[in-house]
Amino acid sequence: MLNIDYLLNDIDAVDYRKTHNKNKHKIYLSGDMLCSDHIFMLLEHIKFIEINNIKNVNINVIINTRAFSDEAVLIILEIITYYVLKNNIGDLTYTFIVSNKYLGYEMFKNNMLYSYNTKRINSTAFISNFERKCIISSNHYRRIAINNEENRNGPYLSILIGDISMFLKYYNVDKNYINDLSEAIVEIVDNALNHSTSDCLLDIKVLDYRPNSYMCLNVTVISIGEILINTEINKYIESTDKSKYSEKNQIILSALQNHKKHFSNTYDIESFATISAFQKYVTTRYKSKNSGGTGLTTLIKQLHEKASSDYCYVLSGNNIIKFVDGYLDLTETGLIGFNKSNDYLNSIPSSDIVYKTEKKFNGVIYNLCFILDEKENNNE
Repeated sequence: MLNIDYLLNDIDAVDYRKTHNKNKHKIYLSGDMLCSDHIFMLLEHIKFIEINNIKNVNINVIINTRAFSDEAVLIILEIITYYVLKNNIGDLTYTFIVSNKYLGYEMFKNNMLYSYNTKRINSTAFISNFERKCIISSNHYRRIAINNEENRNGPYLSILIGDISMFLKYYNVDKNYINDLSEAIVEIVDNALNHSTSDCLLDIKVLDYRPNSYMCLNVTVISIGEILINTEINKYIESTDKSKYSEKNQIILSALQNHKKHFSNTYDIESFATISAFQKYVTTRYKSKNSGGTGLTTLIKQLHEKASSDYCYVLSGNNIIKFVDGYLDLTETGLIGFNKSNDYLNSIPSSDIVYKTEKKFNGVIYNLCFILDEKENNNE
């Protein structure tokens, strides 16, 4: 299961009603961009409804923003909607007052909530559509990867690579790019399934702007639960018996001696453990003394080199890492510093690349967005 209830952990219950009618809740989410702050406002209000045991609630959410910050925000909004309807918390109506002049609006048109704008959401239909294990259309691929033994260790991931590659081949994208992207996506899904207890939601959208000769390729992977990217690294650091781990993990302890001198409110042990999870050959698997994971950084770097413009990041807990070209170079030993000097061992990451969020997301979100020039990605 998706463990959606974990989204309500570690947040306050807040009443955001503009009118204090017990059963009619009108909530305004306004600003320049619909972003994570608005998502947490909605979650806090839902928690307020649950804690106060308010029944038969009619929730009307008015979203008045210029645009959407990214695709992940829209997908989380779908997830919250599913949670409210599935648990009979109340009826939901969204009113989107959003400009259609920006790229994010095209993504919104492929969102499950688009057809319900200003309409009461049909609970049965929405739940049924959301729970579909796989949705494929001309420009949209969505799959819920079930976290079970067969999918973690069987042929499932290889089949998934084939499915994604087949979906992307409909577009005029370089074959090598398709291979790199498919492998990167599935490696993220693999990590999510093997390092959590939750199912994983994968969403891929391709928007073709033919008059302008470019495409927007957006990949979102979401896993919700108590296990974060840095959870296993933290366990390793705190472990009194390091002998059961790979000897290559010693690089973490060496770097920690330098990094902890610079710990602060904005960069702490949680931040350090998060960037350490991306070091090549670092592994938290027991009795893996001579090998380790290859990480995601090499594939992500390859993807960045093929994109003309991008906004990519990973969010886990209170920690964000932005994947920005110039900060993704691996050293000869497979280390990545997420800083200009590319020095994991001795230097802390750039504060523009690795930073804290005010509120905690229980789980992991990868949002990979690329603007692809057609002339650079054709097969000719």
